[in-house]
Amino acid sequence: MSKWDGVFRCDELGVDDCVVWWDAVAAVGAWAAATVTLFAVLVPVILNLRKERFRNHLALADYVHDLPEFLSQWLDYGRTIEDLLEEPSFIEPRDLAGLTIDFPVPVLESSARVESILVLLRLLKKDAKAWNRMVEITQEAVALNEKFRNRTTEGLNLESDHVRVGLVVLNSMRVSIGARLLELLGAIEREVPSLRSTTVEMARHLMPRN
Repeated sequence: MSKWDGVFRCDELGVDDCVVWWDAVAAVGAWAAATVTLFAVLVPVILNLRKERFRNHLALADYVHDLPEFLSQWLDYGRTIEDLLEEPSFIEPRDLAGLTIDFPVPVLESSARVESILVLLRLLKKDAKAWNRMVEITQEAVALNEKFRNRTTEGLNLESDHVRVGLVVLNSMRVSIGARLLELLGAIEREVPSLRSTTVEMARHLMPRN
């Protein structure tokens, strides 16, 4: 049975009233036109998605290349907070100077593939804003502590408690931001597996110490 049996009703046209089945020809033509139209629509969409993914991968590769500088600074901040927690009563305003952070964010094209990365980046930007505000509050407490340092013991103890609370909150925020950074590195690695060696190395430094 030939594939053309649905179009031609017999073997030879013009023999024994053999004619073309024009309805079938029209149906085949419509099917072919629909197929061409489908490809004409899908091919540009697929190409655009591939280009978008490629651009996002390049942006993430650049981001991961530059991120260690921020992480190094962030880890230094963590060590500073831990050191200050040991003697909160003797902190000076300059000890907290420069502890604010400006979290770097790559420029990514919005797509479902990088949605989890975009969400984590937004959350980290909010975390950075909250961190900076807490640093300011703690600095204000340190300044008050300086005012009371040579006055009453009661006043000194009160302001020292405020400083200690501020440092404890900052230390807690440091841990939570570190955990979020680990999530971000994992999401980037899943999207761009070729960056795994770099993200794993950075994650190793962010892991909580025993």
